Order: sequence, then C-alpha cells, then structure tokens
Amino acid sequence: MIDSIAEDAIRKKAFPGCVMLVAKNGTVIFEKAYGYYTYDSADAVETSSVYDLASLTKMLATTLAIMKLTEEGKVLLDAPISLYLPTLKKTNKANLTIRELLLHQSGLAPGIPFEKEIYDRSGLLSENYRTRSVWHFTKQVADGLFVSDQFVESIWARIQASSLRSKSYAYSDLGFLYLGRIVQKVSGKTLDKYVDENFYIPLQLAYTGFHPLNFISRDKIVPSEYDLQFRKQILRGTVQDPTAAWMGGVAGNAGLFSNAHEVFMLMQMLLNGGSMKGHQFLSPETIGSFTQRYSTSRRGLGFDMTDPQNAKRDEPYPTPPASLRTYGHTGYTGTCAWADPESGLVFVFVSNRLYPNNNNVFSRLNIRSKLHEAAYHLASFF
Repeated sequence: MIDSIAEDAIRKKAFPGCVMLVAKNGTVIFEKAYGYYTYDSADAVETSSVYDLASLTKMLATTLAIMKLTEEGKVLLDAPISLYLPTLKKTNKANLTIRELLLHQSGLAPGIPFEKEIYDRSGLLSENYRTRSVWHFTKQVADGLFVSDQFVESIWARIQASSLRSKSYAYSDLGFLYLGRIVQKVSGKTLDKYVDENFYIPLQLAYTGFHPLNFISRDKIVPSEYDLQFRKQILRGTVQDPTAAWMGGVAGNAGLFSNAHEVFMLMQMLLNGGSMKGHQFLSPETIGSFTQRYSTSRRGLGFDMTDPQNAKRDEPYPTPPASLRTYGHTGYTGTCAWADPESGLVFVFVSNRLYPNNNNVFSRLNIRSKLHEAAYHLASFF
C-alpha cells in the first residue's frame, strides 16, 4: 500500500522523490526511499538523503530550545517578550507572551514578503544585495547572492512596526522569528549553535543543522525548488523559505535541514520522555506541558496536534487513525513528522514537493495523510 501511494504520487508529479520512515515503540519498522532528486536527475534518493525541513524547524529547533530554557527557569512562558527583547518595550509587541507566540495567538501577521525587494524597478539587483560576500554584505540568501546586514536589521524594524490583529489563532512565521531571537538573547548563542550543543551533537546527528553546506556534501542534499522569481536559481542547501533566507539562513521559523532517520531520532527522544542515547534532554513534564492543547485551536505549544474536530472534517488531520494526543508538525517543502504517545508510532516523511515549483498536486492528493494512515495499518502487524 505504501509503495503504491508513493509511486503514484511521483507518477502524478506531486514530488520527484521522497523518504518515509515508520517506527513502533522505538523500533524502525519501515524506512524506504523513492524516486530521484529531480524529475530529470540520475541521482536516486537514498534513505540518508538530506532535505530542507521548512517549518519542522519550528518544532525541532526553536521549540526544543524554548522547552530547554523554560525547564532551566531562564524563560517564563507567560512573561512579556519585552523582558527578553528590551527594544520592544515601547511598542505594541511589549506585552505579547512566549506562550502566545508558541500557540500562534499573538496577533502577529503571518509574514512580510521582503523578497519582493530584491530587484529595483529596472530589474537590476537592488543596492541591498551583492553577488559575493564583501564588507557588510554577510548574509547569504542563495549561491552568489548576499544581503546587507543593514537590510536584515531593517527587516526586524519593520516586523517591530507591524500592526497586530486579534488574538485568535492565526499561523505566524513572525512569532517564531521572535522566539528564535529570544533563544539568542537568553542563551547568548545563536539558535543554530544552541540546538547543536544541546540536542544535535549529543544525539550524534551527522546530517541535522542549519547551513548544511558547511558540514554536508552538496551531493547529499536534495534540491528544494527552482526559484525563478526571486533568487533565479535552483535552491540546494540554502533554505527555501524566503524570510529565513533573508535572515541569513538561521531563523526561528525555517532553515533546518536533516534526513528522515535523524528527524525520527528527535521525535523518538520526545516520545521517550526526553531520554535518548544515555542523555536526558528534557523532562517528561516539560514535554507533556508543551504537547497539549490550551485553547480552541488544535495547537500545542510549538507543536501541531490532531484536530479535535476531526469528526466534522472531510479529511481528518493529520490522518484518521491518529489519537488525540498525537503531536508533530508539517513543512511547506513537503515534510512532516508525527509522534503518537498512545500507539507508540512515529511517522516521518520528507520530500521536495516544490521542485521545480509548486503545482499543488501534493496538496490536492493529500499525500502525507494517506501515507500516515498506511503507516498505522503497517504498524498494526507489529
């Protein structure tokens, strides 16, 4: 069943290739790669192939960091974020809380399309960009494209000046940009360094991190998109998400790369109550408090969860067999990772569904949910 779903999706051009992993009670029971890096590539996807995880970054980097800092008493969920980011004290963001950011209930806008300013009216590269790293143009947004540090600071200024909406649930990348910055201010380390030192290195993850070209061969990384509109190149090893790219590739909303097996290890660590490879990364109590609902939305603190209204949905989310305690996240590039404490099932799926560009076949076919459901069926035999 799994093979037919994955192969049919490739045939219908939902994605060129993918990797799927299923684990039951800590043991991997299925791990398989399908397809190729691109539709015209001779490079077959391997189970160890590295993908741009997109918004899985929110869960597997930013939220993990906030969980750790909360557990250590360095961050308070209900404290105003201006306590950690003093420049926000006299703004409309001053009294937003970390809890509200994690729940996507802060009133912050979903995002701001900074990438539209890459070219001037004549179609030439604007003064904020250079084709190589010189002087104060240090943030790389793609191969041969660097943005000025000053422009990155102007992005923060515009986020700071942005208006707030109502505090009902609205998915926001901006909230997770602030969370990433809070991690840096509180810990004294950039988000990538913090999660490396506290999670990825102790877990011996060789293929997980930001800026993957610094530690992984380009040949190992699957291209995520052919960005014809803004960066005018194939994105391979530089983050697809424009906002994270303009932040220099390390941001609270996106930027993390990994493979299916190492994503599984992070999810299994959570399912184990924070324990993995002889380390206690987080307490079971911290994990329990972050992976429960606190409002009318289906969201936990930084985690997506099973929709409690599934009985009323045509397509239950994330998939019909998932228990109400299931937590995880999806990513725009065609990724997801889910853990179900009741069944002991971990489901990981990575693909490059945006390559060469977004044709929406992936969403229309509801691939992630179908494969996730097939994973439960398979696990019933173990």
